[in-house]
Amino acid sequence: MKKIFLLLSLTLFILSFTHILFNLLQILPKKNFIDFFVYNGAVEKFLNQQNPYNFLYGQPPDKIPFNYPPSALLVLLPLKLFPMKITQIILVILSFLAFWSTFWVILKMSRIKISLPHFLILLAFLNQTFPVKFTLVLGQINLIVLGLAYGGLYLYFKSYKKLIGGAGACLPDRQGRAPDDAQFFTSIGGRETRDRIYQFFSIVFFSLASSLKIFPLFTLPLFIILKDFKFVFSVVGIFLALNLLPSLNLFKQYYFQIVPNLNNAVGIPNFYDQSLLAFLLRLGVDVSVAKIVLLLFLSTVFVLVFFRFYRSKNKATTSNVAGAIKQCNNVTIKLFSLVFALFSIGGLFSWQHHLVFAYPLIFIVYLKTLERQKNLKAKLFYNFLFLFVWLVFVFHFKTETSPYLLNPLVASYQTITVLFFIVYSLLRS
Repeated sequence: MKKIFLLLSLTLFILSFTHILFNLLQILPKKNFIDFFVYNGAVEKFLNQQNPYNFLYGQPPDKIPFNYPPSALLVLLPLKLFPMKITQIILVILSFLAFWSTFWVILKMSRIKISLPHFLILLAFLNQTFPVKFTLVLGQINLIVLGLAYGGLYLYFKSYKKLIGGAGACLPDRQGRAPDDAQFFTSIGGRETRDRIYQFFSIVFFSLASSLKIFPLFTLPLFIILKDFKFVFSVVGIFLALNLLPSLNLFKQYYFQIVPNLNNAVGIPNFYDQSLLAFLLRLGVDVSVAKIVLLLFLSTVFVLVFFRFYRSKNKATTSNVAGAIKQCNNVTIKLFSLVFALFSIGGLFSWQHHLVFAYPLIFIVYLKTLERQKNLKAKLFYNFLFLFVWLVFVFHFKTETSPYLLNPLVASYQTITVLFFIVYSLLRS
């Protein structure tokens, strides 16, 4: 019976993946992915020693500017290694792999035990949500950023596996753990070398993620609380270097002209904008007031997240090292995911493809909620509840002229769902 269930789940997973891949391959001969065309065009201008911020990219009527930091130009250089059509296929495959590995990392860090068939079914369902499909059909890099950030987090904690189980970083300094004390816990010389390799790649992965999308840097206070200043300074240093290397003029133009202009460009929200700011504007709140409310909300959540993490770190003891490690892993991955979910709706513009950044938090809440249930009826109830949440992310309006979108609650249905999970996670952490 188990083998049959595994075979069915694997079949569902493969069908889910191949269905999307087939549709994308049908689109490519007709047109290039819109955002990929922007990346490719900007990198080409950069290689030709032109200013990529002074051009619009794409195929009419979808010509749009390059609004990414200068560091992204260097990270995206490999796009020019292959012909455009081939590179877009590679990007899709890498996006899928990064997306799936993100949830594998969550399972490994949180030590949530689910069967392989269950995991494959969850991935199959996640593949079919609109934000994932929207990300892929645009040629967006969101799933790559997810994979890099969570891969970096996993390698960071794996580098401390020498301290019984993988999260020695969370034990308070007074209990004898500090990054410089690594040799104390190392009994085999090769282990220390391997741990240093893990540390190196955790810094590289995290720096690359932040260079493509700046917001992963906002999780660095978690590492400051851990007093791992070497990691923080390394990530920030690489980020600054990658931003300054292309050109000082590009650096100044992006951070002192383009970013402020984006802040002033807020207007009537598009339906595909599922930001919290767009929700407030749909409710009729004045733009200036809405921005203040957004800032207060973001600030409050940030303070609560990092306070909870600080409190959790100080509660750790060596009397039950394994228990402290498990608790720390759970708290870290949850609060890390909470920051990502916050930025999925917390920007001035949060298009629906940005909502994939909220998926790790929803995934964690689902599995943790299910793990706490002791009887079959409760498990079935919560599975049906999360099936409804899945439908929220699967469904999207085909046209912006739908009369239902006149209702601000309907127009922001995905924003409200993510907001619920953010508030719920804060209350439960």
